[in-house]
Amino acid sequence: MIKIAKKMLLGTMIAVFGTMSAQMSYGGHPHVGDLKNAPEPQMIALPPIDNAALRLEDEALNLKGRPYRVGTVHDVRITPSTHGTWDMLPDGGRLWRVAVSSEGATFVHPIFDTFVIPQGAELFVYTPSRDFVLGKFTSANADEGQFHTQILPGETFVVEYYEPADADFAGRLSMSQVARGHRHAFGSDAYHTKGSLGDAEGDCHINVACPDAASWQDQKNGVVCMEITATDGIYSCSGSMINNTSNDGTQYLLSAHHCQDGITVRRWTFYFLYESSTCSGTYGPANKSATGATIVAKRSAGTGWSISGSDFLLLKVTGTINPAFNVYFNGWDRTNGNTGLVGSCIHHPGGDIKKISIPQSVYYMSRANTPMWEVQWITNPATNKGVTEQGSSGSPLFNANKRIIGQLYAGLSYCDTLDGTDWYGKFYSSWTGGGTADTRLSDWLDPTNSNVSYLEGRYASDPVGIAAPSAISNSQMKVFPNPAKGVVNVELDETGIAEYTICNHAGVVVQSGRMLLGLNAYKLNVSVLHSGSYVLSVVINGQRFVQTIIVGE
Repeated sequence: MIKIAKKMLLGTMIAVFGTMSAQMSYGGHPHVGDLKNAPEPQMIALPPIDNAALRLEDEALNLKGRPYRVGTVHDVRITPSTHGTWDMLPDGGRLWRVAVSSEGATFVHPIFDTFVIPQGAELFVYTPSRDFVLGKFTSANADEGQFHTQILPGETFVVEYYEPADADFAGRLSMSQVARGHRHAFGSDAYHTKGSLGDAEGDCHINVACPDAASWQDQKNGVVCMEITATDGIYSCSGSMINNTSNDGTQYLLSAHHCQDGITVRRWTFYFLYESSTCSGTYGPANKSATGATIVAKRSAGTGWSISGSDFLLLKVTGTINPAFNVYFNGWDRTNGNTGLVGSCIHHPGGDIKKISIPQSVYYMSRANTPMWEVQWITNPATNKGVTEQGSSGSPLFNANKRIIGQLYAGLSYCDTLDGTDWYGKFYSSWTGGGTADTRLSDWLDPTNSNVSYLEGRYASDPVGIAAPSAISNSQMKVFPNPAKGVVNVELDETGIAEYTICNHAGVVVQSGRMLLGLNAYKLNVSVLHSGSYVLSVVINGQRFVQTIIVGE
């Protein structure tokens, strides 16, 4: 998002902590544990980075309308034949390790321009303490002979490559760049807080685990953080997975054009379900990621105040998204009316955990014939429901029917500037865009030529070709007592057999089944669940009802 006043651009940053493995990997554990008294690998020290100087550079870049930069890339040439340590394992396999460090970096990760390894070979990347492990990665992770990982917190990482004794050929690996953060982003400092709830600069933001977001639990599961690696730096934005009329789970993602404008993008990384499990939480896991994407359509907003486009970007995520993420492909509405538009914006302000903001009003932009929605927030601090700030760019704007109607372009709002206006590019305008397939959404999101005006969302696990039922306001479903111990009662003005699921804060289904709804409340046994916050989803007669439930001791 282009911030007009204090800051010029918005991006997305994410935090993570603890022992984790991430990205689409295939299980297993580092092989260094199989070595007795394993020697330390060779350490390659890169030049230290000056975080303060780079942040000053960022201010100048932002004034030029560039996307929000959180890191830089350093060129290297590290291969198993020129660097590192080789060891023989008891099974006859070989193990290559190398450590890379950059003093002052807030996060790091390797980028390989050559990644050709045989069947059975495995790659791991981890912090020196091995409390943050990525992998294992195999030949299946190669992206046209190249590869990169998500970030690792801190200034040092270790690459470990295992090659079995019976490998068909010797693997070819070449690390060409190292990404280095100069901002506390992407899990570089899990306990760093700005404001009261995480990394956001302001303190008026609302976690998606709060009651205000109780009826938006499906939609938030589609909002993602984007790490954009370019030739000159690491940039960040947000976006949303989005459904198409084939209802086939094609991995389309909607974001903002300016997130990639003015830079040469080399690689994409997407982080899913980065959020707190509680309303007051200040951190959440960011260990759910996928890599790789292609741009299928885009159109800029134009220059200055000569707004002619809706600033949209449509990507197709090419990497495998782990089914365990239970990703939701959000629905959309391409109509242009402003009746009942007030819904929500789900985003990552200032690199914080996922938040929800509720507008006061959504109108046509005051300038005639402009393809933007003009959004005003609630200006009374006592009743305000959030705003946006640096870190929200490309995030979806939903109407009251929980369908996307735009993505964040620019704005003036901050927690201390509640009367600041934000602008969102209209989905209506993006639909026809510039009149060609690569400048409009219609070719991609309506491949069946249905000409529908709106489409509901769906989960990746829903049957192909069947749209998910609409999510209905939680006010139509009564769940009591809440918090509950052992049993909750469920009441709906519907009768018959309903399907239900209970998901934890990570979106993983922890309980499911059927319930018979009738004149009396259905007693749902939740005694097997640990204490915490969950989302109950009930589907009956083509409708989905959702409610947050709290399970106590």
